[in-house]
Amino acid sequence: MSRLRGNALFKCSQFDEAISAYTEALGEECKDEGDGATVAASRAVIFSNRSACYLNLCRYEESAQDARSALALNDQLEKAYYRLAMSLKGLLNINEALQTIQQGLEACPDSESLLKLRISMSKTAAAADKKKNASKHGFLNRSSSISGGDGAHPDSCNCGASISSASSSSVSGSSKMEYCKTCEVSTSTKPRKKKQVPSNDGAIIIETAEKTSYTDSEYNILISLRTLIKNIKNGDYVPERADDHNLQGTFKQLCNQQQCLDLLYPGVPRATLQGLPKTLRELLLWRELVIDLTFTAKSAAGVLEGIKRKGAALGNVLDQETERVLLPQIVQEALARELVTAVRRLAKQISQVSARTTLALASPSLAQATLDQLDQGVPEELCGEKMLAVQSEFLGDEWASLVLDDVIRFAANERMSEYGAQSSLFMPSHGGSIDISPSSAASSVFSVSNATHPRMAWVELGEGTMRELYPALAEAISKLHSLPFELNAKLDCRLQLLEPAPGCTLLFHYPDGAEQPLRLDNRIEAQNDSGIRMTCVYHLVPGISVDATSGGERCTVSHFLHQIHDSNDATEKSFPVENDQLCMFQSTRVKNGKTKCLGEYFAILFLSHAKMEDA
Repeated sequence: MSRLRGNALFKCSQFDEAISAYTEALGEECKDEGDGATVAASRAVIFSNRSACYLNLCRYEESAQDARSALALNDQLEKAYYRLAMSLKGLLNINEALQTIQQGLEACPDSESLLKLRISMSKTAAAADKKKNASKHGFLNRSSSISGGDGAHPDSCNCGASISSASSSSVSGSSKMEYCKTCEVSTSTKPRKKKQVPSNDGAIIIETAEKTSYTDSEYNILISLRTLIKNIKNGDYVPERADDHNLQGTFKQLCNQQQCLDLLYPGVPRATLQGLPKTLRELLLWRELVIDLTFTAKSAAGVLEGIKRKGAALGNVLDQETERVLLPQIVQEALARELVTAVRRLAKQISQVSARTTLALASPSLAQATLDQLDQGVPEELCGEKMLAVQSEFLGDEWASLVLDDVIRFAANERMSEYGAQSSLFMPSHGGSIDISPSSAASSVFSVSNATHPRMAWVELGEGTMRELYPALAEAISKLHSLPFELNAKLDCRLQLLEPAPGCTLLFHYPDGAEQPLRLDNRIEAQNDSGIRMTCVYHLVPGISVDATSGGERCTVSHFLHQIHDSNDATEKSFPVENDQLCMFQSTRVKNGKTKCLGEYFAILFLSHAKMEDA
């Protein structure tokens, strides 16, 4: 399909080729004899996507034209308003761009991107007006503002001191500047440097509060943040200096390339990270990121005040010298945490786009829907009061044994990252992006320090080595990916599940002692919704544990915890984790966790999107 090909080309920054693909897609849509409203909505998205291509090529006229065509077909399309405003900004029509943003916010009042663009654009307009007014009143014309239009000489210097003709300095041609002796010496020995305008290259830096909305501490931290970002982007900051950084936190990890990769892309094969930032500087030069300095400055100030309060409670007053040494470290840590959060935000946004525009409905008429893998009653349980269904012997003992062998070899031979409190799950740009990091869920910080954490890795069927080296594991993943088709067939598309997205499957290894507190895999609020609606977990338990106290009976390595989110019944329930066990639940409604395990086990996690309405 030309539209999907255009999407893939766009993600690879092949904008000219993507334009051709989207143009073909528009031709295909014209021939579509389906429902008129559906065709119009689809054409609107294609026009909007082509507008984005033109915008990246700085072809603003064509970009604006396509964005207007998209809005003519669907006046609720948030991205079309955004792209039209950016195109108008490129054409220097700032006021019209602001009007477009206002129209977009009226149609999409919850749009964070349009709100941030309005803040940025308003500052641009205010700066332009200020410069225009300054020029109008002669403030940018040195000779007219000082000597007057008739060439007469003033009686006083700019500083207010009286001057004489003997102390006048002649500049450029017949125009004269008059200075007192002090100012004359100063201007002759210290020529004024041209103010450097910060580069707009790199991440989008926003400030969501005016200077008057900051405390003195917050504003000083804001200035420090600006300086730190500028130094890192210009290459003036040497990462090796982080060896002296006293805080054992996120900043030190981002300064080390290997740790940076583990933090941002845990479990992702290095070969698939082309085009993604791999260092702290590359993060700040990545144009996809949006960083809120207001939030960061206020967070850092809060940390500093917390340190002062704790010290005061113990009778220790933080002196100015200690604060001076400590403050840069707090600023660095605050910036690092905001960068990691920005990566997670971007991951959710891309996942939303996949759910809304890229992925098709898992058709109940395709072959995958006829596999009949689920026992009778299991689909209904998933949609029932518990919103959770469990099936034992999903693949059967013979297949489960083969899959377990592959999984054990994978864990021994392939790279797996620790999945802890700082993890953010972001898939490379070739496909979907999913954030099920602990910070995205309530009450989900992985246990106490020194605890054993699970390990995880993304697993993709598209990689040839997967089917060659781990054929049974690949077959198990394929079976899981067929579940949305079967569920749509058996539930008459009640859940509206979509075809599997790239980057939707993970392998977890729970070593002895690992646990996972209750978490919610996805929140349905507009800003946090990744589009995921169903979580499938397939458990594999190696060997048989024997508990002598229970008469030699098999004892479970862990219990699967579950609790209905936002329910009057907050009862926490559980069931034993068993080999060859499939557990399915609604990602936005069921909190899930794992008790501390005795021994070890593995879990294949498949996250399924469902149809979402355009914002």
